[in-house]
Amino acid sequence: MLGLPGGAARARAGQPPQLDGIAHVAFRVTDVAASREFYRKLGFEQAFEFSDANGVTTSYVQVNDRQFIELYRRGPAAEPVGLMHLCFDTGNIEQLREAYLERGLAPAAAVKARAGNLLFSLRDPEGRLLEYTQYLPGSLHWKARGKFEGQRRISEHLVTAAIAVTDLAAERAFYAAQLGFEDLGGTHTAWLRVPGQSGELVELERATPEWKPRLEFAVADVGQAAARLRASGLAVQVGDDAASVRDPDGTVVAFIANQDETARQILRLERQSLEGWQKGDPDPLLATLDPEITYIHAVTPRRLEGLPAVKAFFERYRGMPLFDSFEMADPKVQISGNVAVLTYLFVRRNGTVTSRWNATEVYRHNPEGWRVLHTHWSMVQPPATAPGN
Repeated sequence: MLGLPGGAARARAGQPPQLDGIAHVAFRVTDVAASREFYRKLGFEQAFEFSDANGVTTSYVQVNDRQFIELYRRGPAAEPVGLMHLCFDTGNIEQLREAYLERGLAPAAAVKARAGNLLFSLRDPEGRLLEYTQYLPGSLHWKARGKFEGQRRISEHLVTAAIAVTDLAAERAFYAAQLGFEDLGGTHTAWLRVPGQSGELVELERATPEWKPRLEFAVADVGQAAARLRASGLAVQVGDDAASVRDPDGTVVAFIANQDETARQILRLERQSLEGWQKGDPDPLLATLDPEITYIHAVTPRRLEGLPAVKAFFERYRGMPLFDSFEMADPKVQISGNVAVLTYLFVRRNGTVTSRWNATEVYRHNPEGWRVLHTHWSMVQPPATAPGN
């Protein structure tokens, strides 16, 4: 999955400029030492740092040979902590910059940064900084290769970085049309694949007062990752296919099952639908339905056919949160061509009452992305009187 440094930035005719992937994610933190220690507990070691008379200003924590987490010391108390910027790497920064100029963008001139690599930046429609780098022999990043990648690492690959935006539609269009990211869908969020071979994603989410940055790392075994996190003394939240912890400033660091990208996307769509029902909102699910949807549930007297019929049924439950919490247990995605079948055990909790349902979702890929063509819910325990999805 890792893109190899040196990949061509200039696209073939009709293709977007290619990138090697996410080079680093930069955070402004309350306490550099505390944040660095948090990542050390995840098995990620500091490769190098910069300091001034008041101590460490920036810590560079290594994930793998081409991915880092940068921790910047907070200045004035009023300076917000959290995500500062994303940086992507390329094998030819001048070709990449030229390609962006041809697309009507306004990247700054490439310069040699303090760590010894070439770097340029540009701004997205909301003024958010994006950086681009080319690793050079002799740079501090280059010299760190292979030196800080011990067996303690819970993961060796940062696969997704999530950022909050105000205008989801405008930002989505910017990433897809201007930067050449592949839009993988999503209604209240946008999943965008970095152009190139890395398979890495940027996830755009609507900004809310409660929003926190999120990083996702791939692991072979979520349960094993959770056990190692607990052994490091961290508070772990375990979901259906991820184990997550929070850094000292609240950033969510999730370890997700190293699944095929299509499977991850389908699981996210399904989870987003369930989260909607948890709030009494059927819209996230409705946005995923194929016009030819068929729907079978214990509370429907017969099979529902077509989007209008399913929508009319769901409207009966709008504004009614259907459960307090849920779990998608033992999910499995089977893919054949443009069809994918998702099966899982849905565990629904309302107060002290827990019910379980076997869920089957048949997804079909169309020009709008993956859409649910067929749904079948069957009870394992006596059901409530409202649909689980």
